[in-house]
Amino acid sequence: MSEDEWLSTTHAAALLGCHPHTLKKWADRGLIRYRKVGRMGHRRWLRSELDRFIRSVDSASAIDEYPEGTVTIEPPPKGARVTFAYTYWRGRPDND
Repeated sequence: MSEDEWLSTTHAAALLGCHPHTLKKWADRGLIRYRKVGRMGHRRWLRSELDRFIRSVDSASAIDEYPEGTVTIEPPPKGARVTFAYTYWRGRPDND
């Protein structure tokens, strides 16, 4: 893969290890440059720009904001309603 290669959003997101929507949000915030192509305005990502972004994230101090083992989860405030929802199927779901 050459450094001047243009990648689709799907391929660029796979390279970064993120969801395509996340990549688009980063671009909308100005963190990654891209080019729109075609009538539909599909985004294309330059490989060298993605490499630059990876290097900038690797060296950013924000990555060290939560060193391993220091993240804590606060309990919900007293009186807060906490609900969990899940679906469990045993066998096949009904087709009715």
